[in-house]
Amino acid sequence: MERGELERGGEAVRAGALKRALVTGGTGKLGAGIVEHLRAAGWQVVAAGRGEGDVAGAEGARAVVEHAVAELGGLE
Repeated sequence: MERGELERGGEAVRAGALKRALVTGGTGKLGAGIVEHLRAAGWQVVAAGRGEGDVAGAEGARAVVEHAVAELGGLE
């Protein structure tokens, strides 16, 4: 995966127990490990990197969260 790409994946642990997460910095060294851990635990994950916008600002953060909600159908 290239820095700045969005990636989603993972499966629900069991029916009715869907876990969804957005990991900012999810394409970097530390974030990628967190994404891998969550997916191994059955979470659906959107990993956002630098290319998705500056999440330090309200507009950028809102855009990244809205994308994750659209991809995952919600967030926990």
